[in-house]
Amino acid sequence: MCENVPEEIAKKGKELRSNLLPLKSKNAYEKVYVSFQNWKNKNRVKEVTEDVILAFLDMRVKEIKTFFQEADDGEYLFEKVALIFGIAGACRKAELSKYTGDSFRRSSATLLVNAGGDITSLKRHSGWESTKVAESYIQESFGERVKIAQKVFGNEKLAPNELVDNEIVMDKPTNLSYSEACGSSSSSSSTSKNTAQNVYFNNCTFNFGDNYCKDSK
Repeated sequence: MCENVPEEIAKKGKELRSNLLPLKSKNAYEKVYVSFQNWKNKNRVKEVTEDVILAFLDMRVKEIKTFFQEADDGEYLFEKVALIFGIAGACRKAELSKYTGDSFRRSSATLLVNAGGDITSLKRHSGWESTKVAESYIQESFGERVKIAQKVFGNEKLAPNELVDNEIVMDKPTNLSYSEACGSSSSSSSTSKNTAQNVYFNNCTFNFGDNYCKDSK
């Protein structure tokens, strides 16, 4: 015990020193320490300096790279993943330590939608029962927004299955008459009962509803 340090302070310091290493990872730290001591003895290192520690760490880096490249994934995959997360934690990369299974599902769902996946494939991929959740991913998808923008500015034509129900989209003027829109025969009138059909002419909308046709006759 140092004469210049009061006994009470020295005792407190000794207690704290014994608890410096967390119990959960104490064995791992001690294992590395033993490895360092063995490396020192093997290389006849008598004194621990900054250069000695750097040389030891460089050796460890090379061993880690060799382990990643040569160890069999079928046998050591878990150890490799644990090592990646361990290194990330030592580098204080909080985004990796907080990356959960739910985060992975959200990321993969976004990638699937951006690649053109539909609601069915998205629900099957993520195991969702709710269609509403899948729809929200498609609505917020950057790829879907680009696709819609291309259609708006005429760089991409609407596919037949993308036409809205009860709507006809026409790029050119049409000769559709009033009687054809409202239904001139009794058979067509009965078929189109209680339905409304929108016809678009160069961004202009004409609503030929069934009630409108009856009132105008």
